[in-house]
Amino acid sequence: MVVVPDNLTTGVKKAWWYEPELNRSYQDFAQYYGIAVLPTRTETPRDKGKVEKGVQEVERWVIAPLRHRTFYGIQEINEAMRPLVAELNLKQMRDYGASRQELFERLDKPALKPLPAVPYEFAQWTKARVNIDYHIEFGKHWYSVPYYHVRKEVWIKATERRIEVFQNNERIAFHARSQRQYAFTTLPEHMPPEHAEVKSWTADKFSAWAKGIGPQNSCLRVVSANIEASCRAGVSCNSWSAANVREIHAAAH
Repeated sequence: MVVVPDNLTTGVKKAWWYEPELNRSYQDFAQYYGIAVLPTRTETPRDKGKVEKGVQEVERWVIAPLRHRTFYGIQEINEAMRPLVAELNLKQMRDYGASRQELFERLDKPALKPLPAVPYEFAQWTKARVNIDYHIEFGKHWYSVPYYHVRKEVWIKATERRIEVFQNNERIAFHARSQRQYAFTTLPEHMPPEHAEVKSWTADKFSAWAKGIGPQNSCLRVVSANIEASCRAGVSCNSWSAANVREIHAAAH
């Protein structure tokens, strides 16, 4: 299905008859429902002459007969317009030898496709550049992408529940959307190998590593055998901080 709209500023970023640049949210909506959007050329009403003629017909046969009436709600207006629109659609068109209703039943209705099982979920699209820490920011929250996309420009697609990141029209990351501000969502598979290795370090791992050098080393989770004596001295005088042990070590050596 092809739709030929005006160059509405909220939907068309750059008007061009052959390859217009559309707003990403507008384009995403159209693609979801299998619609090709081909905006008219600037100041060229003939590109949608049938639409202009249809507007004229509605003004003449629907709006004009109601011009002297006063309405107090949208529902009241719709109820008044409904029989006039039905009457207009049943009018015989001289050039086609049929009414709009007849043409719809014969041509358009058989070609219609069923709607998707799940309605379209509005998405906000925005450009971003991947930081050196392989995260992008959206809504004051940082989401990870694979580390080899650092410094690349990407598109963020944000819905109410999820965040998707695209690079060259390929999805490279997917996250549940977080409402926590100034926080990070990082997936292990997005980390470089050296970062993933550090991520796997735990207090128990440091303790086991330090105990392999000496029993007192675990107080600081350190790994150098030549400061075991300094750690022991620190423990004996209840000086547990790294700064105190450093001073003891410097004084002893």
